[in-house]
Amino acid sequence: MNRHAIQAIFYRNFFSYFANPTGYVFLCVFVLLSTIAAFWSNAFFVNNLANLDQLTPFFPFIMLVFAPAITMNAWAEERRQGTDELLLTLPVNDLDVVAGKYLACLGIYSCSLLFSALCNFIVLSTLGTPDAGLFFSTYVGFWFVGTAMLAIGMTASFLTNHLTIGYVWGVLLNAPFVFSACAEVIVPDRFASEMTFWSFEARYAPFCKGEISFASAFYFAAIALVMLYLCMIFISRRHWFSGTAGWKRAGHYALRTVCLAVLVSSLTVIFNRFDLQTDCTAEKLNSLCPETIQLLKEFDPEYPVEIHAYLSPQIPGEFAQVKRNLESTLRQFETYAGSKVRVQIHSLERFTDEAMQVEKNFGIVPAEVNVLVRGNQEKKSVYLGVAMTCGLNQEVIPFFSRGLPVEYEMVRSLLMAATHQRKRLGVLQTDANLLGMFSTMPMAGMDRETIESSVSPIIAELRKSYEIVPLNPSYPLDSETVDVVLAVQPSTLEPYQMDNFLALLETGVPTAIFEDPLPLCSQFTPTCEQRRLSRDPMDAMAMMAGNLPKADRKKLWETLGVKFSEEEVVAQKYRPIPRFSRSPDPFLFIDRNELNPEPFAEKDPAVSGLRRMVFLYSGHIQPDPAVKDVKVTPLIRASSHSGVVPYRKLFRNPELGFIPQNLNTETDFEITSLPYILAAEIRSTRTDRKGIRVILTADTDLFFEGFVQMRSAGGMGSDADFDNINYVLNVMERLGGEERFYAIRKHQPIHRKLETIEQFRNQFQKEFDAQEKELMGQIETRQDELEKELNARVAKLNEQIRSGELSQNEAEETREWLLSVGQSEMQKTIARLTTNIQKEVERMEKDFQTQILKIQNERKLLAVLLPPILPLFIALLVFIYRKNQERIGISAGRLRKP
Repeated sequence: MNRHAIQAIFYRNFFSYFANPTGYVFLCVFVLLSTIAAFWSNAFFVNNLANLDQLTPFFPFIMLVFAPAITMNAWAEERRQGTDELLLTLPVNDLDVVAGKYLACLGIYSCSLLFSALCNFIVLSTLGTPDAGLFFSTYVGFWFVGTAMLAIGMTASFLTNHLTIGYVWGVLLNAPFVFSACAEVIVPDRFASEMTFWSFEARYAPFCKGEISFASAFYFAAIALVMLYLCMIFISRRHWFSGTAGWKRAGHYALRTVCLAVLVSSLTVIFNRFDLQTDCTAEKLNSLCPETIQLLKEFDPEYPVEIHAYLSPQIPGEFAQVKRNLESTLRQFETYAGSKVRVQIHSLERFTDEAMQVEKNFGIVPAEVNVLVRGNQEKKSVYLGVAMTCGLNQEVIPFFSRGLPVEYEMVRSLLMAATHQRKRLGVLQTDANLLGMFSTMPMAGMDRETIESSVSPIIAELRKSYEIVPLNPSYPLDSETVDVVLAVQPSTLEPYQMDNFLALLETGVPTAIFEDPLPLCSQFTPTCEQRRLSRDPMDAMAMMAGNLPKADRKKLWETLGVKFSEEEVVAQKYRPIPRFSRSPDPFLFIDRNELNPEPFAEKDPAVSGLRRMVFLYSGHIQPDPAVKDVKVTPLIRASSHSGVVPYRKLFRNPELGFIPQNLNTETDFEITSLPYILAAEIRSTRTDRKGIRVILTADTDLFFEGFVQMRSAGGMGSDADFDNINYVLNVMERLGGEERFYAIRKHQPIHRKLETIEQFRNQFQKEFDAQEKELMGQIETRQDELEKELNARVAKLNEQIRSGELSQNEAEETREWLLSVGQSEMQKTIARLTTNIQKEVERMEKDFQTQILKIQNERKLLAVLLPPILPLFIALLVFIYRKNQERIGISAGRLRKP
């Protein structure tokens, strides 16, 4: 290769492109389309993430417009102007010409991509703090897409001497690689999966996640290699394409090209199986956490652990990422664990002999999942299961749903299979009935599936790591039979049961207590209410039975050394998630923000890694100063923008008590600016005997079935990835002394958000809350005024009675009439004022949303319109410069008069 010749051809083509205003017009179109795809969609602000997720799926289509515009004159222009013969008579070989032309196209594209990256990074930086590593890897992926598409476009340019036809050929030859990502629209699923694998979108997906993938890079380089080889054939055909022998030679080169394509395709498949990836993200979103790597290196099983992954060959798009993460995790397990782990990945089809054997041996069956196919919801059967065996020990994960943390589940199952040692978790039997039929004698003929379905989902989750032991408080409880205890709503125990439970606490057995003043998502008894057979007021049998025995809760709180809010719940005016902006005030969203800089105790490993939780109608905890031998350490606090709502004000009819239909969603409370304690660790400070060790949480709704399902299903978005279930698991492990999974479980992606928009939203929310509080204060003020007027009338009536102006009977009748009319007028006035204020609040809320939307639209418009201005300005300067250069040397007499 002649380096000087390649350099000369490169400079000629590269600078000629940017010396022409047309090149800047195409650059402007490229930047404009990129910014529109990245920022114009409403999903950009709805997702609230400072990344290019919206641009990623559209980028190949943008390149379908831009790449042929760069390559269409690579050779077609030379032919059109007749300079191809001059170029080929120079002392250069064909490879030098092709290399120089390709590098020039790649240089033009690289400059355009660099300008696009600069514009998009500036836009994202004004809205938030983008992950530089993720942004870099995304554009590396875009660059690799360009290397392949430019090579294909250059091949198209060698087929014609017409620029427009060269552009059209470039689009047509690139189209199969672009549109194969949408293959499921027109072809059967079996073939669609294979076609999607070879699409540009599927191959640069790892880059857009923050990974530099060797297999994907090789794929794009291989396409470029094959296409440049075709260019070599086309440019050299002048030497051999003549007569009958020319067609034979053409067939020979065609066979060579096919063999080369088969070779690089085979290597692509092999490299994809043994891919090497580098995680570029600042938060290491795609890497095993150091604790996992350490556990893999240190664990020493008696026998090698056999890991069998059973995966469907065709995976719906929504689960393709799960499959990829699982395969990546398995490969890393092999790398770090060495010979201690043997991994086999099986492609499993339904209704085969192997599928029947897998179901028999491990109970792995295909899951029926709903996926969107051609605009319609369809059910698909998917295998995404893993079975681990170590000697006679066996651990099975039947199905990896989208929200299931792959790394944590794999590590937990691996260690359980290797050791087969589980701690004993005692579950106290209360009205919460977490164990369902598991804790009682099942009825005759009842199958195992029915019994399993009656168990609470949180117990099903805990059974993966613990041996569940039912604890019946009707009998003395032996602390030696369990390692850790879970007690949910112990206030529902009967007196003698409470005594047995307190005796168990005094033995020092670690215990997690979840007590809820208003269990919104369950039907068991609130802390301050009497026990009944049913909470349904229409249940005549329950009404006749009356109240059931209930223990004195004071004994429990005195033992724990705390004061528990039995008759009030915590509320706050903080709703960071737009989709939950209309949730009731007692929905407590707990995360780090300006109002709550340290919601989770930083020094406690059980909660320090949590990011966001939600408590529903939670109580709060206070240390009891009268108890000196107990230390209470707060673990979770509400924000300072909080207050409390009395229990009776939570219902439309306080006499009926807690019934879901009786719940009043419109609550009024005063912000006290106190960081209420929602969860705390309680330890005895006495050294003469074993003392209590308890973690008390003032809510039970945080692990109800819906949160377990949300964690498992995923797909709610990063802003709704609540750590409620992780908190419960951490608490149990903290009390049980099993702390090795903390870091692994909290190893979750940290997505950079649009902080600027959040700041505007928080600012407007504060103003809205202040105005709403002022309006609500008007109701209280007016109510006080009306009450004073009524009291003044009653006082005047009493004065008339004392002076003898009215008899006692007349006074009583007058008082009753006066109170009745006064209260009626007061209620009507308050109702009218409340209606007007509610309308005003709705108007304010509408204005609030309009202001947010206005800011979003302004930022969106600036993000789209500003970046193309610079290339247009440069194009104008180039145009003016060329015009002036054309006028140089022309006599003044020949110039057109203005």
